[in-house]
Amino acid sequence: MVIFCASALYILNAAVLKPFTSGFFNYFAVCYLNDFIAPCVILAYIDIIGGMGGIHIRGFAASEAMALTAGMFWETAAPLIRPDAVSDPLDVAAYAAGGVVYWFVCGRRA
Repeated sequence: MVIFCASALYILNAAVLKPFTSGFFNYFAVCYLNDFIAPCVILAYIDIIGGMGGIHIRGFAASEAMALTAGMFWETAAPLIRPDAVSDPLDVAAYAAGGVVYWFVCGRRA
């Protein structure tokens, strides 16, 4: 369900929010919303795969460690893969916030 909701928000961001909003909200949608959504998808996918072996992501520390690791990886790797990509520390903060949302939605049920 998390992957479905995050995918719907990604499509909404690409199709509606980025092209049809302005001001601060447009800046957030263009620069940070996808980085905020990404950890929810990544952690949900890891939880599905780990769940097959009986391992689930439930703790706050585990959610944040994985979200921050993913954020730091992509903020380092993206400029190496795409020359037009920009590394921004606030992107890592958006990943961390996405990890908190994932933990709040999925991790607290343990």
